[in-house]
Amino acid sequence: MKKSNLIKNNGFSIIIIIMITYVGIVLYSDINKISSIFYNIKYEFLVIIIGLQMISFSLRSYRQKKFLESSGIKLSFWENFKICLAGMSMIVTPGGAGMLIKSHFLKRKYGFSVSRTAPMILAERYHDFLAVTTILLLSLIVVFSIHVVISGTVALILLFLVYLIIRNHDWLEKFEQTIIRKKIFQKIFPSDLNISDSVNSLKTPRIIGFGWIISTILWIIDAFAIFFGFVALDVDIGVVESIQIFFSSLIYGIISFLPAGIGVTEGIFIGLLLKHDVKLSIATALILFIRLTTVWFLTFVGFVTMKFFLGNEKT
Repeated sequence: MKKSNLIKNNGFSIIIIIMITYVGIVLYSDINKISSIFYNIKYEFLVIIIGLQMISFSLRSYRQKKFLESSGIKLSFWENFKICLAGMSMIVTPGGAGMLIKSHFLKRKYGFSVSRTAPMILAERYHDFLAVTTILLLSLIVVFSIHVVISGTVALILLFLVYLIIRNHDWLEKFEQTIIRKKIFQKIFPSDLNISDSVNSLKTPRIIGFGWIISTILWIIDAFAIFFGFVALDVDIGVVESIQIFFSSLIYGIISFLPAGIGVTEGIFIGLLLKHDVKLSIATALILFIRLTTVWFLTFVGFVTMKFFLGNEKT
């Protein structure tokens, strides 16, 4: 089976598992109350949320374009937009690793080797994590929170360790070989993957600085989209606190390496809201609404794009 098909099949399986998990969360939190809350959501804010998501995504496409250009691959913004959007169909995989399917698109349509483009996807994931951590730690200037200090510190340590590995050629080669030897990763990564050589163009100060800045900007836009989710459900705990709660939950979800951080992100998010005296049913409805209008919206659009994008490709 081709790796791109394998990634897609695994993605569908993960989505089914996630949906079952959500059903369990809803049943536990009282499905009647949650249904009532969803009925009374201020859906006029949905337009703002989706609009912010698309602006943020456009910046993701531009970031991808610049990362690829640093590796000598030049594509139009529109081509990058389609590839980036199709890749979002696999965002719910552990750590977003399924987004490596973008490398298979680039190989099938343009002939670029997976080993040449895969480091770009890994760099995107690193900069996303870096941006979320940056925003979270900067928020402490406005509102101090111990849970933010803990989650931010854990994330900072992990980012620093990864950075050390990237900067050290020998460590990077050992890390690369460790990944390739694992059967679970052999299903995703090509056997000839050479991260240590391909990543060089992505670790220059100029590219790192660009990636950090644009990733932080796009995640700030995402943060406001999340805040409007709070507004839509009349949960008023402040802009900064809203962002802190979701981003802290998101970091723990990423660290768990579970598909989309399922269960961990939702559980911590609900737990933190309960400490703000938000009712269980409202907290549950809120995280479901946020997930539906962010990651699940992009996943759905990504699947639609992938279908049309791959529909014209030769198998």
